[in-house]
Amino acid sequence: MLAAIGFWLVAHLDWLAAILELIGFWLIGRKKRKGFVFCMFCSVVWVIVAYRIKLYGLLVIAILCAITHARNYRKWGKGNGRKLLWEVWK
Repeated sequence: MLAAIGFWLVAHLDWLAAILELIGFWLIGRKKRKGFVFCMFCSVVWVIVAYRIKLYGLLVIAILCAITHARNYRKWGKGNGRKLLWEVWK
């Protein structure tokens, strides 16, 4: 029973990650810094999915993507007066 629930949860988490990633890329394409926030959350969801179904290659790349998104978020803020993560939505 728990395995079925876990599979159902993972099956829906990948859809959540895909939606977050598309929103993030769309916002980055519109030159919105908060797109990196969506991509960071997406990477965290991919880490959970990869760990649950033991896809270790995906796990490594998701962690590296999260680090890259955090770096890019920080670098995009240098010209704008460096806002904190929660100040992006203002």
